[in-house]
Amino acid sequence: VDEARAIASDRADAETLTEGERVAIVPKEWFEAFARSFAGATSMKRVDGGEEGESAVGAIDTRELLLATASTTAVRADDDDDARDEAILKPALAEGVDFEIVRERAMVKLEGWYGHVEGSRSIYRTCVRRGSGIYVDVYGLGLVAKFGDEERAVEVRRESAASELVRVVKKAFAALKDVDDADVRVADYLYGNRGEVLTSNPRKLLEEFHLLPGQEVLVETKSAGGSWNEDEDSVIALPGTSEDEVMEDTTFGCDVSLTPKNDVTTCAEEAKVGTRGKAGLSNLGNTCFMNSALQCLSHSSLLTDYFLSDKYEVDINTDNPIGMGGELAKEYANLIGALWRDGALTVTPRKFKSSLARFAPQFSGYMQQDAQELLAFLLDGLHEDLNRVKNKPYATERDAEGRSDEDVANESWEAHTARNNSCIVDTFQGQYRSTLVCPSCSNKSVKFDPFMYLSIPVPSARERMIKVTLVSYGDELSAITYGLKLPKNGEIAMLLSALCEAADIDTMDERVVLCEVYNHRMEKTLSNMSYSLTDIRERDVIYAHRLPAIKDNDNVETVDTVLVHRKELNQNKTPYSHVSSVAATTMVRFGFPWIVPVSVPKGTKAGPDHTRFVEKEVEKFSAKFAHTNSMEKSCSPTTSGDTEGSASRRAVAEKDSRLFKMKYTNKSASASFHEYGSTTASTSDSHEMQYTIASSMHCVAIDWSSKALSQFFDEELLEREIEEHPSVKENAIENSGTQGTPLASCIESFIQEEPLGKDDMWYCKQCKDHVQAMKKLDLWRMPPILVMHLKRFSYSRTWRDKIDTLIDFPLNTLDMTPYVLPNASSGPAPIYDLYAVVNHFGGMGGGHYTAYTRHAEEGTWHLYDDSRCTAVDVGAALNNSAAYVLFYKRRDVPMRQAMSRAGSLCNMAAMDSVANTRTPCDDDDDEPREME
Repeated sequence: VDEARAIASDRADAETLTEGERVAIVPKEWFEAFARSFAGATSMKRVDGGEEGESAVGAIDTRELLLATASTTAVRADDDDDARDEAILKPALAEGVDFEIVRERAMVKLEGWYGHVEGSRSIYRTCVRRGSGIYVDVYGLGLVAKFGDEERAVEVRRESAASELVRVVKKAFAALKDVDDADVRVADYLYGNRGEVLTSNPRKLLEEFHLLPGQEVLVETKSAGGSWNEDEDSVIALPGTSEDEVMEDTTFGCDVSLTPKNDVTTCAEEAKVGTRGKAGLSNLGNTCFMNSALQCLSHSSLLTDYFLSDKYEVDINTDNPIGMGGELAKEYANLIGALWRDGALTVTPRKFKSSLARFAPQFSGYMQQDAQELLAFLLDGLHEDLNRVKNKPYATERDAEGRSDEDVANESWEAHTARNNSCIVDTFQGQYRSTLVCPSCSNKSVKFDPFMYLSIPVPSARERMIKVTLVSYGDELSAITYGLKLPKNGEIAMLLSALCEAADIDTMDERVVLCEVYNHRMEKTLSNMSYSLTDIRERDVIYAHRLPAIKDNDNVETVDTVLVHRKELNQNKTPYSHVSSVAATTMVRFGFPWIVPVSVPKGTKAGPDHTRFVEKEVEKFSAKFAHTNSMEKSCSPTTSGDTEGSASRRAVAEKDSRLFKMKYTNKSASASFHEYGSTTASTSDSHEMQYTIASSMHCVAIDWSSKALSQFFDEELLEREIEEHPSVKENAIENSGTQGTPLASCIESFIQEEPLGKDDMWYCKQCKDHVQAMKKLDLWRMPPILVMHLKRFSYSRTWRDKIDTLIDFPLNTLDMTPYVLPNASSGPAPIYDLYAVVNHFGGMGGGHYTAYTRHAEEGTWHLYDDSRCTAVDVGAALNNSAAYVLFYKRRDVPMRQAMSRAGSLCNMAAMDSVANTRTPCDDDDDEPREME
């Protein structure tokens, strides 16, 4: 038992793992059941006895984690060629949510104690070093290998050499089994265009090619004569030479240059009418956040012209220890050159993303990220690569100590620019005054700090509407959705009280079970009345079940049986349904869960009598969704009758045995255990921890016969039958307003005095204690480009939620004078005009990013949605509740100017040979030219 407990508590993590160590992946639900089963165990019999331990936990089942489809064969290769390492996981699984990681020695023990169910297998992975950290290589690089008319899903480690790619494709295709490695090669085949050969140098690391997850690669073999068959229609552009500039026309009339810098699709016809700055950016997999920010920076004329005219080259700092030796700056220049190439239609920024991830590892991989966070890290990275200060002087920070604001501000700015001097500082950075006041002794601290952008608070309504669908059970089932207006920071108790009042529920005779439903199953119950309403997100689906009150009885207990509806998968009808593999049949969930209270003697499980009771309840409630009213409501699916409806059902039942079957299932309704009501001792206790989803609540799957559904029931009616209470429209109208909140109000909130948080206390030198000081920010020095981040995401204990308040921001003449301290140093008037907007649609857990920009040369507005660029009216950018990051140009910066053409080629190698010693982007003798 002690050994089992040690395994349950010894979760593998980055701090204790070592490079090269092997670990195993196990399903989270199974591992939690294992950990729970030994929480109170006192005997080793529970582990080694087999029968007791097995009945408590069950055999290991990894089938839900593994990728296996009919059309592709998943193949994974590792150095030791151990078959255990060939298991490929389904995409987007997450540690702590879908699986847990245990050490290899622990997995050996677990497999010895429990074994695997049929079809399950071990999943082992190897720990690798990336930068300064140790990572478990859970997901390798997944590719689709094409060989002739066949294709296979393959997976290799990102740190592997190209020779491993040859080995894995040979394992994937039987026809290559006996072919010599030297006679097999693999080429980049992104978007169906054959690019460079990836395996010409077997020792070259695959990560150097910047392949995208899930992209295609082309497998080729030598002909009988010993030569390679070149495809005359392929467009091949090898990297590193000026040959990249020569491209052939494809059958679509466009060019594709596949280089390790940026893949660019161009069109000669489009080049004649002008597409500079209008190229889209391909989505590499949840990279819309990056694409939107890059398009806004692309139309920041001061910065873009600085790169296109090669001015950046003289500023590259290869000695900065916190920079990237100029790599990020060079790759950004490559990207900007590709976007501003004549005729460019689409750019695929593979190399740029890889370079950015090395500077900011949080942006590696292909998960959705925050556009504003990327913007901040990118500008910071470019600054460090382009910092003109090679040897930073030591600077000490001094408080105001009674000196004037002018003296302190100038001293602080001079100290800052003595260590930080770049085009990024010149263009984007300003300065604000930070004042802290002790609430006890009024001691004051004044400091001046630089800023790259302003994070502006967005006001949110104090009340919100939460939709709750109330399910009532009587002679028939009914479902009504209520719109409840509640305090935004209220508790579940308020929601329950409001629902009972709206639906006239007497809590003396009835009870309400609140729960969250996700993907047609019960995600969790909301039984904690102090649970905050801020933890209920806008997209969460809340159900309330109206049930009889539980009466006190020493001999009987009430078990709420949660019924989840499942049906056999119809591939032609719903290819994207929520699928769970059950035995040999693939089942999908549908409808919403029902709850049937069942009274059982204390200390016993549901038996045959309870099975018949639940079956009758299901038959009664499902009659509402039948095609015909002639179906008798009271007839059980397992009993016979003489009615016309039941006779029809018996005809089907003769072949299908029953109209539906009831089986215990797990919380996610993805498994099938023993049948509900089974009295066999060896099975009635098995998996009990998995089908018990709350106190006195069991989960049971209703597996409907496909013929019963199609012949007698309208399965879609189960979704449509939910009624909407008038309160939904009433409260929705009250909460929706066409009048936006002025941006000025948000800026005023930004500079308003507020107390520090309890986790951010300030040390008062006079009180000699940490205090919750009052803090106030005031603007002092305004930059040529003002970036304002609208803080739309609010944070709570469990979730992050989004504020969708419409912000009314001006197109022209944003006057920041009222918000700048009157004694600030003189300079250009802080009056700004809008030129770009990053938009975020959807909630915090996902969503999509786009960008509106005013073209830096033409002055016209365009919408950039990944690879698409569409001309739009300026009103689309303004009347937009999705606006997330705003870009403004100061009036002394031309809104339109001609961009340099020196570096506007896709292949930037030619730029590298140009000697350019021109002055930085803000020099007075090289002012940008205003377009006529």
